[in-house]
Amino acid sequence: MSVERYFNTTGPIVPARHYFVPPLTRVDLDEIRQLVGQARFFVLHAPRQSGKTTVLRALQLTLNETGRYRCAYVSCQKGQAAAEDAGAAMRGILAELAEDAEVALGDSFVEEIWPGILERAGPDAALQRVLSRWAATGPKPLVALLDEIDALHQRTLVSVLAQLRTGYVKRPHPFPQSIVLCGMRNVRDYDMSSSPDHRGSGASPFNVVAKSLRLGDFSKAEVSELLGQHTIETGQAFSDETIEYIWQQTRGQPWLVNALGYEACFEETAGRNRSRAVTLEAVREARERLILRRETHIEQLGRRLQEPRVRRVVEPLLVGGSMRATRSGDIEYARDLGILAQSPPPAFANPFYQEVIPRELTSEIQEEISVSPQWYVGSNERLLMAKLLNDFGDFFRRIAEHWDERFSFKEAGPHLLLQAFLQRIVNSGGRIEREAAMGSGRADLLVVWPRHGRVSAAAEEQRILIECKVSRGSRVRIRREGAAQIRRYMDRASASEGHLVIFDRTKGSQWAERIYHEEIEGDPPVTVWGL
Repeated sequence: MSVERYFNTTGPIVPARHYFVPPLTRVDLDEIRQLVGQARFFVLHAPRQSGKTTVLRALQLTLNETGRYRCAYVSCQKGQAAAEDAGAAMRGILAELAEDAEVALGDSFVEEIWPGILERAGPDAALQRVLSRWAATGPKPLVALLDEIDALHQRTLVSVLAQLRTGYVKRPHPFPQSIVLCGMRNVRDYDMSSSPDHRGSGASPFNVVAKSLRLGDFSKAEVSELLGQHTIETGQAFSDETIEYIWQQTRGQPWLVNALGYEACFEETAGRNRSRAVTLEAVREARERLILRRETHIEQLGRRLQEPRVRRVVEPLLVGGSMRATRSGDIEYARDLGILAQSPPPAFANPFYQEVIPRELTSEIQEEISVSPQWYVGSNERLLMAKLLNDFGDFFRRIAEHWDERFSFKEAGPHLLLQAFLQRIVNSGGRIEREAAMGSGRADLLVVWPRHGRVSAAAEEQRILIECKVSRGSRVRIRREGAAQIRRYMDRASASEGHLVIFDRTKGSQWAERIYHEEIEGDPPVTVWGL
């Protein structure tokens, strides 16, 4: 009896169980073969849950099938669990290497020698000696694939890289001809994670790397192919607009594509009915459930946002600010982590992250907002945005200073507080689409109510544009320019209602001067809210 395959969101691909994009089509296999043939050490990196381990396992199988190499794989996860205990970490790494050598190559040599070598040589020399002894045992060159390398803690990472560098000059006899280091980050950032002060002031302990390759996200064609496998095997179709939506939301990030597919087709009872096509509405609802559940992928993203290097990049993106003050290398670091798109100008990697990042940053404050969405829905089921923004002004005055003291994103704080307040209300039946243009000094929020169009005869869709600006100077100028801008954006977004929210950050300004609202006449009219 065949098992129904499904979209994989946990661990490496198992072809018999999972839909998948052929892993080695996602890399330049000819280039990798050339690097191995030239006895190079190199790096393969990609963000978390991008398919790195699946690619390494496929590469191992391919190299072994050529009959030219002995290729071994080792995960450094056990070394990560040992934290700063280098001895325990090395025991875990060597035990993993021995197990893979026996399973993949039928070779028990590593199992026989590693305990004694570790005892005699200690953790700072054991790996280099084990690999040297093993490489000398046969005529075929040895290739080693080290996965999760940059997850190792500082002390162990420095030790492992130093041992590999020591063995480099001995290759291919007696040392592996080629070593592939695989992790989330480019090799240039390894010395940073190894430095006690995280400033990366010293030389890299692995300066023999020939090249750093990045595993890319799925292409649009690959997203369509992956979803199409489900249709072929179950008969359940995805409409063209649904496939386009999944592509636009994820931009091919592998975990996101699979998570949306699994949530829409396997988690919901209606989605498990294979006679029903997967609709755009079903995938939108799946997206919202993933965000609200704070899946591990999203939680890990949230933790990354607290890193100073990431915060310096993300904060200007949230408010449309300038990257001029960003330190050298921070943008590339955020790109390596998958938070930013790979090509300039700096932008979030996909609309899903653009949505989830502000919500992650304000999840705590949302719990403190004691308002009821029903307060802001009129008898005709329309959202009362003027009442909502007026009440937000009172809320902002009460909480702003208290929240500013404990909030790491100081510049983006007011924008995020407004988004948290809106999210608390709009979650009940609408959605927020976010956009910030780099260097514009503005952030736009498009509130769509109700979430998926008409839900009753009285509830026609509202599209309300809110533009946020920070003021440290002339109110007259920012109101005049802001009103003209928002009218242009309203036209582009087909919005029928426009609001300009100005956060006054002028030093020493009083609340009596900051809190106001006024109507600016024109076609269409714009409401200005001073905060």
